[in-house]
Amino acid sequence: MKNQLPNQKKYYRANVKNAGTCSSIYSIITSTTSCPLAPTNVVAKAISSSTIEVKWDLGEKMKTYIIERSFDNIDFVKAGEVAGTLAVFEDKNLASSKKYYYRVLAVNEGCTSGASQVKQESTATTCPAPPSNLVVVANSAKEIKVTFTDNSPDELGFELEWSKDG
Repeated sequence: MKNQLPNQKKYYRANVKNAGTCSSIYSIITSTTSCPLAPTNVVAKAISSSTIEVKWDLGEKMKTYIIERSFDNIDFVKAGEVAGTLAVFEDKNLASSKKYYYRVLAVNEGCTSGASQVKQESTATTCPAPPSNLVVVANSAKEIKVTFTDNSPDELGFELEWSKDG
């Protein structure tokens, strides 16, 4: 029985029938679905400009954990799923300098828990790669020529600084 509601009492019975209209009830049993509690101590931490690590405390006898992500803390989608023996998930290939919201759900054989507390984290800012091969040539007493290799495809510009004493 999958996707049952938490703590819902169910009644089961086995009927025996023959080719006629005869049937008899073998037994009636009751069962209460026990859903896991929502994961606790959820932490989200940016570990690079494109990866956020989500951690939580392990529950007992979980089948899996579902990690959900949102851009607005309203609409959540499944970001991933890990085995019930793991308490960490790395959300990769994210946009740099963006805010993300995470929550975790625990799944056992009976059903899925409610969502954990929502945790917000932003990916780190990516700095542009510095230029290389800097060459400065004096063309005259009042003019210099500066050349370098641009190693970044997304910079907004360059600043040239100089000093008398290095």
